[in-house]
Amino acid sequence: MQLLINGRQAKTRLYSFALDMQPLCDEYVAKIRAHEKGFKPTINGLAVHLGMSKDALEKYRVHPEFSECLREVLSELECWWEERLAEQNCTGAIFWLKNRGWTDKTQTEITGEMHVRNLTQEQLDQRIAQLMANVPMMQTIAPPSTEPLPGAAHPMERH
Repeated sequence: MQLLINGRQAKTRLYSFALDMQPLCDEYVAKIRAHEKGFKPTINGLAVHLGMSKDALEKYRVHPEFSECLREVLSELECWWEERLAEQNCTGAIFWLKNRGWTDKTQTEITGEMHVRNLTQEQLDQRIAQLMANVPMMQTIAPPSTEPLPGAAHPMERH
């Protein structure tokens, strides 16, 4: 079996089958779950544990045969860093997670149609009066006069 990268054959592989890699992945997951003092799991640490570079690990990760094996260990690794968010000094965990695609911004997308009508001042005044008539508290308050103050220009007029 050959590993193709960008249509070209890669250098000799360390692992021919995912089953060859699985025991070492399981070992790394066990270390993560054991919460050994001083052990901080990283992607580079996983690569070293598997006997390869981070770049080689990425090539295995995108290969269909190895992706499931690596997805499990990478999920455990990410979970470990997520748990660090509950600690008092979690800056490093935030930095690590952001580098893995996490974000602390919320984006809201609004879809749909908006219909805008051009209304005259008279139509607007009528609509406001209708709306105010439906609000009990507003019925006791007189709507503002649309007449300009003596000597003042109407607010809607252009000078």
